[in-house]
Amino acid sequence: MAEPVIRFPDTNAVLELVNTVAPEGRITPAHQHACGQLYGTEQGLLTAEFSQSQWVIPATHAVWVPAGCLHGMASHGAFHGWSLYFHQGLSSKLPTQPKTFLVSGLLRQALNRVKTWEAGAQNEAQQALTTVILHEIMLTMPAPFELPMPADARLLGIARKLLSDVSYDQNVDQWAAGSGLSARTLIRLFPQQTGFTFTAWRQRARIMRAMELLAKGESVQNVALEVGYDNTSAFIAVFRKVLGTTPGSFALNPRLEQ
Repeated sequence: MAEPVIRFPDTNAVLELVNTVAPEGRITPAHQHACGQLYGTEQGLLTAEFSQSQWVIPATHAVWVPAGCLHGMASHGAFHGWSLYFHQGLSSKLPTQPKTFLVSGLLRQALNRVKTWEAGAQNEAQQALTTVILHEIMLTMPAPFELPMPADARLLGIARKLLSDVSYDQNVDQWAAGSGLSARTLIRLFPQQTGFTFTAWRQRARIMRAMELLAKGESVQNVALEVGYDNTSAFIAVFRKVLGTTPGSFALNPRLEQ
């Protein structure tokens, strides 16, 4: 059975921004658009699902989906997200492969402005802002910080539970027992399917959540506690190891140059 194709609304708009709130979370099955889509969330972690991969995306980042690209999405916890749809004439000018990237302050402000637009043909100022948005998508480098999801249903269940609350403090034996696995099997399969050991994957998930909180102005100490670290120094050390910068420096300039 063919996957559904969602077509751009029958309006004169070349851009349409849609906000969605789902307190219980949101899962969007695999589908395609006849138009391009840029999407992200205001808070929390998302899983962007493509035919060959699944990636965890923090709220600091966005996902570009070209027209015709099969994709799905799942939130981990309550969902407050946004989607910007591009009419086919604009989509043809944008990347032909999906990518994730850090949302710059310029792009975020441009998205806020699009929210105020009324349906209809664009005026000169709106056309100029549309050009800015296109350039941000085309020229921003893909994010170097991504987190693959495992394909095995048992491992996927563990990953989704952990992403719903990265502060869960269970050891490998406990995670394995709760999923019908032996600890040895979990330790063996996780790097095979994700490229990371389970411990490294969990650290990375915690750092992604920390990135979101730091970008919102939370203190380093509060963020450490929120993502499961009782010791702020230990959190700072792991953050620096993973991203090459300290949480304080990231909070001042939330960009990844690695």
